[in-house]
Amino acid sequence: LFLPRLEPLLAARLGGVTSVRDLQSSVASVLIGDEDTGCAGDVDLAQSPNVRYSDWGMRVLWTRLLSVFEAEYVNKAASRMDDSVARCFPAPPPAGLVDAQSTWAQRHNTKSDELQAVSTVPNRKLVASVVRSVGTELEMAKSDARLCTMVARAATRAISSFVATTKDRLLSVMDNPRVVDPCAATAHPMTRSVIGLINCVEALRVGISELCQPADQPLTAPAQSVLCTCRDELQTFINAQSDVLLDAADRAISQALLDVDNSSLWSHAEHALQWLQTQVLEPLDPRRSSRVHTMTDSYLTLFVHTVCVTMPLAETAKLRLASELPQLEFACSQAASTMGVRVTGDAYKSVRQMRPLLFMTSRELAQVLGERGAEWSSVSELDLLNHVVCRVATEEEAACVPHELLGCSRREWLGCVAGSEFVESTDV
Repeated sequence: LFLPRLEPLLAARLGGVTSVRDLQSSVASVLIGDEDTGCAGDVDLAQSPNVRYSDWGMRVLWTRLLSVFEAEYVNKAASRMDDSVARCFPAPPPAGLVDAQSTWAQRHNTKSDELQAVSTVPNRKLVASVVRSVGTELEMAKSDARLCTMVARAATRAISSFVATTKDRLLSVMDNPRVVDPCAATAHPMTRSVIGLINCVEALRVGISELCQPADQPLTAPAQSVLCTCRDELQTFINAQSDVLLDAADRAISQALLDVDNSSLWSHAEHALQWLQTQVLEPLDPRRSSRVHTMTDSYLTLFVHTVCVTMPLAETAKLRLASELPQLEFACSQAASTMGVRVTGDAYKSVRQMRPLLFMTSRELAQVLGERGAEWSSVSELDLLNHVVCRVATEEEAACVPHELLGCSRREWLGCVAGSEFVESTDV
């Protein structure tokens, strides 16, 4: 009942086959004489009035017939999903329009970088349309497991093209070193474009994650596996691209804190921390809580190391360091709070305990170092030793600081202190 109605459609698709009888005859000609099939040479499928679908030859015929329609359906579904991706990244404007935009920007005192930043990032509604397109195609094919898996693979290819285009745009934007420069006097407008592109991929990842486990009717296991793999690849891409910004900020802040005995360098560290918070963490949609928590803890610990080897430690230096400690603590807390993280670990406690240590006498410091009570447990023994040596060297007006006695630079000594474990501190 079903096959005769498909004859008009089959005529244009199967190359010269104009009827179901011709189609059956062509398949039978392939099967007849095949030793592996076991079919006799005088078998004519077209002349069998009651062919059962359990017959081997009919199963092959039906599978090949369905494969034609499946391929056609998947191609059209892939075309619709590719179109939704293409709308997110329209072609660049012609040269004449670019000149007109530059002229308009000059008249209205608008930087050309700001116009480029607007045109670089896809519209969020268009990104949402990609997720809707994928969801619609999967919903239409959900009733057939094989077809649903093929549509899921086509969706993965469309999303891969989205990610590839996004990566190309990120590379073109970050060719300018000023875009990812935490120490720049003013933030570059294209920095927000980098964040916007990462957020678009994050929105796509969230949409695919929702499609992996729909609330009404779950997908088939193969299709769900394909989408989960795609979601994990999107997460890997997001982490890699956001790490570029976080690594740039981490290097700038760490280098400034290593030379914090100079007041101008502390201003560089403070500026880089502000850039990290306002330009990266606040507009960033992906939650990088663990990475940000590790970064802020390392800054607090590194600053305590730096304070303990500050030499000479005169009263003015003590007052300056005592004011910079809460400033760093507040800046790290603000940066971590944007990711929903509270700074309450040992690094935070060591900063709190370091402030009263600055104004203790040498005798009181020696007593703290000897007793090592619970109230001073967050400050490492090696940091206390460094602080005592620098304090005594300042009071005795001697130049015997640890790194000079060992014949290394201040940066090398700080690297040794930061890299040593608590068990190794006595040997160091």
